[in-house]
Amino acid sequence: MTDDRRGNLEAEPLYAGLRMTADEYERLEDDGFRYEVIDGVVVMAPSANAGHQDVIGEIEHQLRAYLAEHPVGRVLHDMDVKFDEKLLYRPDLHFISKARLPKRTPRVHVVPDMILEVLSPRTQARDLNTKRNDYERYGVTEYWIIDLRRATLTFLRLGAKGYAPVAVRGSKFASKAVPGFTLDIAAVKRVMRD
Repeated sequence: MTDDRRGNLEAEPLYAGLRMTADEYERLEDDGFRYEVIDGVVVMAPSANAGHQDVIGEIEHQLRAYLAEHPVGRVLHDMDVKFDEKLLYRPDLHFISKARLPKRTPRVHVVPDMILEVLSPRTQARDLNTKRNDYERYGVTEYWIIDLRRATLTFLRLGAKGYAPVAVRGSKFASKAVPGFTLDIAAVKRVMRD
């Protein structure tokens, strides 16, 4: 028995396992569950737990504070991103530069400059393999991966040969995808420990 956020405790996911295009998916009525479209198949995307949300919140807070002073783009969380007709993901957080940012729209059909995913046991393999490969293939400049169980932050940056890990010295990470932004890793780790 699940709660679909509309008060119906008997609701079940309506779309998991169905084949459809990303455009067809975007026209569906919201059934209260989170999904992604991978290779034309609708796949459940579990909700974030409290620790997961706290870490995303800290990083989003840092990004929003920076963007308020330096409006170089927009940060969005938990929003569908269409990569092509058979691929639509719902990253935990993503950034799109101002030059590539579409006017206000309910849908994102632009490949983000940066994507952040917080690993969970149910999505770890998909985040580390399938999504990593897709983000690299579609040209996401930076892919930030947070592992709460190991209390690690991994930053991958796109180069001529694909993604390569970025060595971080100290407690700061200087992003190239978010021009001029430096992530305070120590603040993120404090939230991870709480």
